[in-house]
Amino acid sequence: MKKILASAAVAAAMALPAMPAQSADLATTLRVMGEVNEFSFETFIAAADAVGLFDELAEGGAYCSNGCTVFAPTDAAFGALPAGTVEGLLQMENRQQLREIIQHHILPQYFSLDELISRQGQALAYDYTFLPYTGIATPQLMAGGSDIVRGDVDANNGVIHVIDTVITP
Repeated sequence: MKKILASAAVAAAMALPAMPAQSADLATTLRVMGEVNEFSFETFIAAADAVGLFDELAEGGAYCSNGCTVFAPTDAAFGALPAGTVEGLLQMENRQQLREIIQHHILPQYFSLDELISRQGQALAYDYTFLPYTGIATPQLMAGGSDIVRGDVDANNGVIHVIDTVITP
């Protein structure tokens, strides 16, 4: 099972340069982050768009009606997948599998790092499955085996936590 391990000390140490104003939606915030920081999310954006979820992040549709938490893998995370994986997933016949992977990165509820820490041991529901996580075991933040390299990037319809690995269901 996928786990999220959290530490309040790490959350405080994760401060990076200023991000887009909270008035921007999740989709815009992801795009702007790629322009103003060392993180790029073009692959995640393209994959979410290919399966119809990018508009949810932009418009706050039904999936994100209560705010979303996005565990956004960087382009480097997608680049670490075996050669041809991304291209194969973008093929029409593999769109359902790609949709499941992208949905695994989006929780249809807002969870700041502090909230994730306070909910240790509880399951977070998403898309009729669960993403369980347990207590503080290491001094680093993790989501599904991926390091959270930047957390709590707020948008007007949710929050983004930047991760360094693509989480697979």
